[in-house]
Amino acid sequence: MLAAAGLLDGRRATTHWAMADELSRRYPQVTVDVDRIFVRDGSVYTSAGVTTGIDLALGMIEEDHGRTMSLRVARALVAYLKRPAGQSQFSNHLLAQFAASPAVRKAQEWAVENLAADLGVKVLSAHAGMSERTFRRAFAAETGETPRDFVERIRIDAARGLFEEAQMPVQVVAARCGFATVDNLRRAFVRRIGVTPQQYRQRFRLADNEPAVAD
Repeated sequence: MLAAAGLLDGRRATTHWAMADELSRRYPQVTVDVDRIFVRDGSVYTSAGVTTGIDLALGMIEEDHGRTMSLRVARALVAYLKRPAGQSQFSNHLLAQFAASPAVRKAQEWAVENLAADLGVKVLSAHAGMSERTFRRAFAAETGETPRDFVERIRIDAARGLFEEAQMPVQVVAARCGFATVDNLRRAFVRRIGVTPQQYRQRFRLADNEPAVAD
């Protein structure tokens, strides 16, 4: 609707991956950034799907009221995202405790935008402009977790989003999210979420009649 109304002309925008090609074809004056979950271009905001609308809303809250308020709202929202009986709650991937320190936060933001890249401490500390030892200490002090745990968490959260909104083969999800093998993804998924990727997809896919893709 925004594109049809001309509101996206000359702007960057995102949409669900399944509609990206059609949006580009029908409205060539729009720069479609399919790799982002939401995009702000001036006063216009677009998101990539239903659940990413929550991410967009939290981002807008952070812009207007700060990170603390955004995290407070996010924690309130996650209380209603229940797992099936016997499982703990699923977290939204924007609930990651980003550091207040600009240097550490810069490394975190780069990691989120480059999940398939090498996200080892050597690389992340370089983006933060710190030595590896200093970065490890600062990261733990700021976030309460190790860089390795943070990387695994954001990769799993990204995989969750793909399983919820796309019918991609698990091999593609693993590669896009930075897991070297499907087994690595499966083990991390069970460790973090408590269910296998296949079980998660079956329970949280958008439409009940969508066929599950075997892992």
